[in-house]
Amino acid sequence: MKKINILSIVLLVLIVFTACEDTNENLVADRGDYAVPEIKNLKPANFTVDLETTFIKFDITLPKGQKADAADIEVVYKNKSAKIKSVSSFPATVTIKAKDVLAKLGVKTTDVKPGDDFEFFIPTTRNGDVTRSKTKLVVSVVCPFKAELIVGNYELFSPADSWDSKGDITLKSDAIDPYTIKVLGLYAVDGGAPNTNEMVMHINPDTYKVTGEKSLLGAVDPFGFNIPGYYYKVVDGSYKPCDGKYELVIEIGLEGIGGALQDGPFKFEFTRK
Repeated sequence: MKKINILSIVLLVLIVFTACEDTNENLVADRGDYAVPEIKNLKPANFTVDLETTFIKFDITLPKGQKADAADIEVVYKNKSAKIKSVSSFPATVTIKAKDVLAKLGVKTTDVKPGDDFEFFIPTTRNGDVTRSKTKLVVSVVCPFKAELIVGNYELFSPADSWDSKGDITLKSDAIDPYTIKVLGLYAVDGGAPNTNEMVMHINPDTYKVTGEKSLLGAVDPFGFNIPGYYYKVVDGSYKPCDGKYELVIEIGLEGIGGALQDGPFKFEFTRK
């Protein structure tokens, strides 16, 4: 798939399609009066496995010019849902304890496992009418951060309908910032001669989201076309602190043909060996 992807870009004219995204704001504008709440300053952003003490905290704000009489905070966990609390003035700072969420849902702490997700929604009320926007907060149950789990020998995997790749890579942390990770071996996995070029990515210590820098892996592509500037860049992803796994979305590109491959970005998993 890799060669077909690159060759198609070399031979075909790239047509860029533009579309109007149907965002929360567009939907609300179509309706007229109602508000799309925004979640800001999320910290802590996840529940830890110590469910008796862990909590999340964030601000609920309304965009300029939008109004609401109240906003509810609702949670969905597996097949259960519950209303957690309401706020009636904005901006509002909200603290939600995991033990209160479980009590509202009727769920025991022993039933919750690391990696489970809680989805929070914020419907708003104005003049008695309830409006549900797409505003959603996903809160995971995570293990405490352990520096030794973010680095080491990993297996790379990308499914056949994505980049279709598998191989061994090495991850190491930056000497100054342990949340900056450097990935070695990607160029060789793609068929190039082994080199010391690294892909750089960053773990957000509050959310465990992963982003990255545009990282040159080889002077030319590893597939024999001699197109210059072969690079990877993590554009989205997450780190799982319980087992050290990375789930990533990576842009792959060639500077010699103008940038990102048109079938991307591509899904990857880095699993600790």
